[in-house]
Amino acid sequence: MLAMNNENESGPNDQQKSIRDNNNENKPKKKPIRPQLLFPDVRHKFAMKERNLAPGARDNNVNSVYAANLELALPMFDPSMPMSSNSLNINLENIDLCEVFGVRRSSTSSPGSGQSKNSFQCTWCEINSAGRCLDCNETLCNDCLTNHRHIPSMENHTLLLENNSQMFCNLLCEAHKEVYTFVCETCRKLVCQCCTIRDHPGHTYVPLSTYINTAMTKVETALDSTKLGTKCVKGSIDRALHFSRAIERDANDMVQQIRKSFRVIYTAVEERERQLLEMVERFRQRKQTQFSEQTAGLRSALSGLAQNAEMMTKVGNNLTRMDPVEVAHIITKSQCQLEQFALIYQDLQPKQEFYIYVPPSITLASEIRSQADVVISDTKVVPGSSNFAAAVGAGRRPIMRDYTELTPQQLADCETAFSIGAVPVKTPGPAVRIGQCIPGSYEKVSVRKSPMPTRTFATDGHEDGQVSRPWGVCVDKEGTVYISDRRNNRVQVFTGDGVFKFKFGCKGAGNGQFDLPAGICIDCDSRIIVVDKDNHRVQIFSSMGRFLNKFGCFGREFGQFQYPWDVAVNTRRQIVVTDSRNHRIQQFDSEGRFIKHFIFDNFTHCKGPSSPRGVCFTPGGEIIVSDFDNHCLMLLDSDMANILAAKGHEGSGVQEFNRPSGLCCDDDGNIIVADSKNQRVLVFTGGLEYLWTIEIRPSLNPHYTSSLDEKDRPCDVALLPDGRIVIMVELSPDARDSSNPLKKFVQIY
Repeated sequence: MLAMNNENESGPNDQQKSIRDNNNENKPKKKPIRPQLLFPDVRHKFAMKERNLAPGARDNNVNSVYAANLELALPMFDPSMPMSSNSLNINLENIDLCEVFGVRRSSTSSPGSGQSKNSFQCTWCEINSAGRCLDCNETLCNDCLTNHRHIPSMENHTLLLENNSQMFCNLLCEAHKEVYTFVCETCRKLVCQCCTIRDHPGHTYVPLSTYINTAMTKVETALDSTKLGTKCVKGSIDRALHFSRAIERDANDMVQQIRKSFRVIYTAVEERERQLLEMVERFRQRKQTQFSEQTAGLRSALSGLAQNAEMMTKVGNNLTRMDPVEVAHIITKSQCQLEQFALIYQDLQPKQEFYIYVPPSITLASEIRSQADVVISDTKVVPGSSNFAAAVGAGRRPIMRDYTELTPQQLADCETAFSIGAVPVKTPGPAVRIGQCIPGSYEKVSVRKSPMPTRTFATDGHEDGQVSRPWGVCVDKEGTVYISDRRNNRVQVFTGDGVFKFKFGCKGAGNGQFDLPAGICIDCDSRIIVVDKDNHRVQIFSSMGRFLNKFGCFGREFGQFQYPWDVAVNTRRQIVVTDSRNHRIQQFDSEGRFIKHFIFDNFTHCKGPSSPRGVCFTPGGEIIVSDFDNHCLMLLDSDMANILAAKGHEGSGVQEFNRPSGLCCDDDGNIIVADSKNQRVLVFTGGLEYLWTIEIRPSLNPHYTSSLDEKDRPCDVALLPDGRIVIMVELSPDARDSSNPLKKFVQIY
């Protein structure tokens, strides 16, 4: 009884302890993290997969399976859904969150309380939850929260912790496996104690608790900055649209201004032309009238002389039978008439007069081309204002016109120049490099000697980086190599190491299309100039291969071609093209307008019709042309008026050539020539004195290990900025297309 009383009178603490012990015995132990997926078939697959694992590997593999299948179980948050600030003002008192999120309530209740200690269970583990993922709409325990954050696809999700949760204890530094305790304000990242010492020395740190206390302030500051940034960006967009409309309006106004201003020049030129033509017509009419009057007077005198002669003849035949007084009268009268006829002859003697046309200043055409400009200024200026000159700089150039009296020699030079259709342009001032090995290069390029190739590329074929019977090659100031791929009807671009960059062009006759392109060069503006040989024209492209301009067509007139071959350009952007079937070279300005030409057929050094092939400029502006059929090189002056020198004849000696083809000149004046049929490249000084030879035949070059054949020949040459020679090799005309996949047509020495 006493025992019963003692047992019945046990205190509430013992009863509670007994209840807790019973609850603890009945409470299931914490299970490994297993995804309770929303889809039965996926849960079944996960269970089957877990049974097949070894006992030790089952728990280790659960996180990987959880990561792989989580996206199937969790509804994803769509950030594109619009949310207003009013949507957050929801009364949560009458809403059952368990029904909203589809989770079960925990049956564990705190003593003496009618509410549960934790109202939700983890969606995955059937234990009390420690937080919730706002993006996935799932409740998670501590372990699931930790694993959730370490899944790459969910590392940026927003996790909401419940009261008294120790989630932060489970966020460990990946490098040191310690709890994050600080925020590095210098790097803007979470760090542990070891990070502050090893990885972030000297940085500014804030304890994590202090940082969280000021989180709301930081959020408000970030929102204010975001609003300000949004306002600024929208303002910039509005200004860009406004400027776009303004530039269209200004461009239309500028077009009208340009046409109006140049119309004044057109009108003045046309007016002057009309005046000169009227002067010529008046001169012609006046002289024709004068000559007609002179002719009539002389014919009258001639008739009088005939009558006088007839009368004197009668007197002479009848002198003995005539009265002496009558004879004396007739003779004196005849003498007076002869004196009058002599005076008429003197007065009406025709006098030859020459009206010489004095052309405008020979620099007028080039000065007109450089007149006016379109410049970019940060401020809007009005022509004629004080800041106009400073804004436009040297854009406006005065027209240089020379009205001084010309000497007879200058007149003769003008007549000679205009008789061949040329407009010689001479730039006054100090001498500059008119010809440049690589136009636009900032460094001096000097050829250097190498006995064997340092780089080879471009095999035979039709794919990118492959060529088919190429001909022309050139190099820009960056060392990029441009090749006219003749049979493939395109231009290919490579780095200096032979790596393919891009290509442009295809077969055809339209803009940007080719029919066996040949010569190629780069001007100071990095424009690509290509000779479209069988289309009888020249095309100009941007540095990226975009079509810009073209000029020329089939014919024999100025500006027309018959199978042009090579092209060169100087620092003045003047373009020279070898017109092979017309036996001449032609010069154009940067936009393809004809300037002058020079014909070689009457040159005494040529044994037969000339066939100009390769062309280049010397540093002084002279022009070197290779004559393919006459086996020689010819040097022309910078005005393309005379041949200064000619060198070479057919042969295989060091001063001889056999079908010389492409050539180039370095900035020291040294000349590099592709002596094609002799299968070699010759290097000369500026005075055509021999320096050295590069043999491309494997049998003659002991250092040569290439797969080229004995009949392969060089067709064009160029120089890299470091002075190495780029040799373009072509197959012999009588050889079949190459079938050797190892043969490389670009050789760099």
